[in-house]
Amino acid sequence: MIGLGLEGYDPDSQHDPAVAFHVRVVADEQRIPRHQHRKGQLILALHGAITCEVDNALWMVPPQYAVWIPGQLAHSNKATPSARLCFLFIEPGAVTLPTQCCTLKISPLVRELILTLAERSPGQPQPATARLVEVLFDELPRQP
Repeated sequence: MIGLGLEGYDPDSQHDPAVAFHVRVVADEQRIPRHQHRKGQLILALHGAITCEVDNALWMVPPQYAVWIPGQLAHSNKATPSARLCFLFIEPGAVTLPTQCCTLKISPLVRELILTLAERSPGQPQPATARLVEVLFDELPRQP
């Protein structure tokens, strides 16, 4: 698990179709200021909650839901103390998702796929990881 600031990880530094992280919020990292990245970001709340401010709109993410932030969209994040989250960064064009922010009700299957992907090391392509991402990309557009 890493902190909300991703310990300096730049999501745009690699071109993997999908990279996921377990995130544990610590007191001095509850807020990430306005920023943007090329990759789209899905933020899944596992425990606690997170809000995302995008274009003067505030998106709240309770457990079992996620917020989708398309790439290149400036946003900021604020989490509740001790929140546990998963961040999923998706390469542009890798899967068809909405072109604007939205919340998604995450199925148990998609949740487990994201959690499993977060256990894998980014930047180390493996056939099993590629298959996992393919299944995730089949299921993500089906989330209500």
